[in-house]
Parts: sequence; C-alpha cells; structure tokens
Amino acid sequence: MKPSRAAMKSIGIVWGQYGPYHFARAEALQRLASPMEVHAIELAGQSRLYGWSRGATPNSVRTLCPGRAVEEISFTEAFKGARAEFARLKLDVCLLPSYSPRQYAATLLAAKSLGIRTVMMNESHAGTARAAGLAKWVKRRLVGMFDAALVGGGPQRRYLASLGLPPERVFLGYDAVDNERFAAAARHARLHAAELRRQHELPDRYFLSLGRFVEKKNLECLVRAYRGLLDSEPLAATALVFVGSGELAVPLQELSLSLGLPVHLHTPGRAATVRGGG
Repeated sequence: MKPSRAAMKSIGIVWGQYGPYHFARAEALQRLASPMEVHAIELAGQSRLYGWSRGATPNSVRTLCPGRAVEEISFTEAFKGARAEFARLKLDVCLLPSYSPRQYAATLLAAKSLGIRTVMMNESHAGTARAAGLAKWVKRRLVGMFDAALVGGGPQRRYLASLGLPPERVFLGYDAVDNERFAAAARHARLHAAELRRQHELPDRYFLSLGRFVEKKNLECLVRAYRGLLDSEPLAATALVFVGSGELAVPLQELSLSLGLPVHLHTPGRAATVRGGG
C-alpha cells in the first residue's frame, strides 16, 4: 500500500543542476511541506547547456557528481548515484524533471526500483512534441511510469493525458515562484533604486529580457520588434536591456548595430548585459 500524505516523511526534488531560482523553489516547498523533509538533489555541479554562474551552493543541496557537467554523466552513473542517494534519504516521493535526456530517465528508474512515488515536472505540450513512431511509443511508456505530474498549464495537462497519464493525476503549479522572496527583493530595489541603476548601468526606463542567448529564445525577433517600436514612436524613451549569455551574444550585437541601435556591453562575471537605445 502506498503511503498517505500523513505517513510521508521525505520528499526529493531533483534537477540536473540547480540554478539560482531553483534554490528559492526548494526552500518554499520545504516551508509548505513541513513537517515533511524536502531534499534538494542535483545530478551535477555544472551544466554545459545553462552555464550558470550561481555563486555559492547552499549546504542543503546534495550534488551527486561534484565537479562534473550533467551532460558528462552516463546512464549507469546517474542510476547508481541516484538510487544510493534516494535510499539513504528514505524518500517517499521524488519530483523529477521529466524523462529526457538519459540522466533523467536513469533517475526515474532508480526511484521506481526503490518503490518511490514519482512526480514528473514538465513543460512539454503538443506544439513542442517531436516524437513519432517508436520514439513516441517509448515516450508513452516512460510517461506511464510516473504516478503524477506537475505542469505549467492546460496545454501541458492535455498533452500528458494524450500520452496516457490520467488528467486527474496532472496538477498545475510548476511555474510557481516564491512571492515572498521577490516581494522582499522588490522592496529593497525600490529603496536603493538610484544606487542599483548606477551599479548595473541601467537606463531610467527599459524593457528587460532575461535568459540565454540561444536560437530557441528567438531574441532576433525581439530586437527587430524594438526597432519597429522606435520607428513608429521616434520619441520613445524606453530602452531594451538583455541580461544573459550564450552563443548568439555577438550576432545579437551585430544585428542591433546593423539596425542603427547603439549597443552598450556590460559583462559582470559571466553574464552579459546588452543595452540598445533609440
């Protein structure tokens, strides 16, 4: 018999590598789940995909493969490491970031081998689905191994239902944030607005884009739309600020210059801020 909520004592929440915003989510879940314990688990301390410069890692985060990138970990390493950690923590429930790539499939199988209930955290929907034929069959089998799912909205719920996961076991709330933390930070920012603008070289008014400089973010469209705004409103006093890093940093700068947008490059640490103004 599966444990009831009252009987559960230990929850694990897994990501390949914890980014800065994941820390806040794990802490908020710990507060909500009390008196149950919430264990933050990451497969590796680095990620080639995200390349986060996240500062110090909280002691509460357990790293299965320190000094490694997620993409370097084999299926066998992920399975053995996750299984040993899940067993040591005596997890009742484990939240997992989907079933792909292989490292996540390994953690799913590790949890199921121990009889741990699994919840898939997923943002996929029909518009992003690519699998067909045998690949889709495999996906349906993997999705069917989860006990429940936590998704971002209706399209994601419908998509998982189409893969065989009962709709009543698919819950909304994956894109939640820690409102208390953001409210406190916002109050601090308002009190020190002038100082923070000088520190980060920010204009008075601006649109903000925060994310990786990669193809899937379609930032070229944003730059061109901003040029269109300035063309239709020549006196617009709102700048466009990009914060992030990635392989398209230079192409985005070149596009901005070709469209007559002045670019101010500011690189604190590994992050880059590109500012275009009319």
